[in-house]
Amino acid sequence: MVRETRHLPRLRSTEGIRFLCALCSVIFLAGCYDLSLSDYVGGDGGGEAGSIGGATGTGGATAIGAGGAGSSDAPVVTGGIGAGETTGASGGATGSGGATGSGGVDAGAPDAPDSQPDVPIGGAGGGVGTGGTSGGTCQSGQCSCPAGLSMCSGACVDEQTDNANCGGCGAACAWGQHCFAGSCVCDGTSCPGGCCYVSVCNPYSSQTNSMCGTAGSSCGACAVGGGCQSGQCSCPAGLSVCSGTCVDPQTDSGNCSACGVRCTSGQHCSGGVCVCDGTSCPTGCCYGNVCNPYSSQTDAMCGTAGAACGACTGGRACGSGQCSCPAGLSLCDNACVNEQTDNENCGACGNLCSSDSPSTAVCTAGRCLVTLASGQIPNYVAVDATSVYWTSTQGGAVMKVLTGGGAPSTFASGQSSPQGLVVDVAGVYWTDSGDHDSSNGTVWTVPAGGSTPIPLAAGQNYPTSIAVDATSVYWLNGSGNSVMKLPTNGSSPTTLASGQLGMREITVDATSVYWTSPGANAVMKVSIDGGSPTTLASGQNGPNCIAVDATSVYWTNSGGGDSVMKVATGGGPPTPLASGQIGPNGIAVDATYVYWTSYMGNAVMKIPTAGGTPITLASGQPGANYVAVDAASVYWTTAIGGKVMKLTPK
Repeated sequence: MVRETRHLPRLRSTEGIRFLCALCSVIFLAGCYDLSLSDYVGGDGGGEAGSIGGATGTGGATAIGAGGAGSSDAPVVTGGIGAGETTGASGGATGSGGATGSGGVDAGAPDAPDSQPDVPIGGAGGGVGTGGTSGGTCQSGQCSCPAGLSMCSGACVDEQTDNANCGGCGAACAWGQHCFAGSCVCDGTSCPGGCCYVSVCNPYSSQTNSMCGTAGSSCGACAVGGGCQSGQCSCPAGLSVCSGTCVDPQTDSGNCSACGVRCTSGQHCSGGVCVCDGTSCPTGCCYGNVCNPYSSQTDAMCGTAGAACGACTGGRACGSGQCSCPAGLSLCDNACVNEQTDNENCGACGNLCSSDSPSTAVCTAGRCLVTLASGQIPNYVAVDATSVYWTSTQGGAVMKVLTGGGAPSTFASGQSSPQGLVVDVAGVYWTDSGDHDSSNGTVWTVPAGGSTPIPLAAGQNYPTSIAVDATSVYWLNGSGNSVMKLPTNGSSPTTLASGQLGMREITVDATSVYWTSPGANAVMKVSIDGGSPTTLASGQNGPNCIAVDATSVYWTNSGGGDSVMKVATGGGPPTPLASGQIGPNGIAVDATYVYWTSYMGNAVMKIPTAGGTPITLASGQPGANYVAVDAASVYWTTAIGGKVMKLTPK
């Protein structure tokens, strides 16, 4: 289309103002209402009326200008300039600004009033439109947003809630946040699958035991011993959370059965119940469920290691949780006793010191001292499994009593002067010395289980001490100064050694016969088959009684410098086991000790066979004479008082 060239008339001042206002209005409204430019395109002005957008020219939609429909220059909003003296009014709603449109052709008459030549101009094109504001309104030529909203990037937004413009244009909230009261916050709305650490959303996938939570709650640490799973802290099966820690209410003394249920001092939690026992009260006793420590205990409330408190009885006192007896006493059968003197607990609890009447028993120095028989005239003594035997030299008899005591009985009577005595499993053997200077002495036996004495050897010359082994009996003929042997089957006696001086006592082992010789101050031996006697020890001072074990020979020296001596059975230097004794006399030996009587010291003594310190077994035994032992006890006779005694343990 060829547009006419028209001269632009000089505008009057009022007309110019109206034109400019009309032009601005078109541009502004196009922006404010964000209209589609395809519907609001100005056309060429063709009318002589001179209105913007002539009636006959091509114009935009009827909302802008008054011109009819024409060709559009989208997206340009244009208005024609009329040829008349007045500008046409602009119209139309606010749209988006368009580029400069084509001008309408002035078809009107020249501007006669100002006598200026016409200039060929196109109708004034629509100016560049300003950007419209979404949701805004135009008021007095100004685009504005409703109250409480702000214009950000061409749109009215609420900075209090808009996630892209939170508290200010362009202030966008991060992931897991939303805008609240103008601040980006993390909460259940923005972080439903995680927890909020300050204002940062920590999703399940990133959570740890120390940073756990859900539904936008504040992240927190799981209880000690617990774990985080899908935003939830949980404890292992059977445990509960108490004060931030997974605990077992069955055993936790600070949370026993439930959180905060605390067991008191001296208790611990067991099975969900606070109890007092040895675990919680090791240094006290439990009174009900209360621990009574040592420091609070009395004689009426005593105990230890969590045991039930109880009263101390039997004369005991409480100390450090123990009911104990005073010094020197022992607790036996819930009573404090003196084991040194108590017949019911002699030497040890339950060790009864008793004897069958008329024998009497008394606990002495922790050993049971029994007077088996009194009023006797006892000399030598021997013991077997059931009975104690002794010779009564002046009484002319061999006596016996049960080892447990009772009434003594006469084992053999009608003796002239019974002396030495020995027993073995085969029977009882003794010597009847007869007259000192006559050969009317006899060696006797009563076989085991028998009761009638049998003479083994008659016509002996004052037989005294006697010994026996498995096949033979041995004795000393005091006046004959000889050592004799006779088979127990009763054949003729044999002289093993003769011409000995002042022989005193005899003993035997598997190979030899041993004897003491006070006349020679020597200890002698000879083979059980006879031969030349051998001196084991010489220079002794009154060697007296004698005993032998598997390795050594033992004897007492009682002729001054009183002692208990020892020498090897094969010979060697004699060794004193105990010196400074007072009249040691009878002697016996077992596997570990040597026993002897102290005739002048009125005591019964013992010492280890290897040597050591002498031990007094019994004192106050006037004229303690001969001694014998069995597995449990030691037996002796007293020359003063005529008693047969027993002491257990030996």
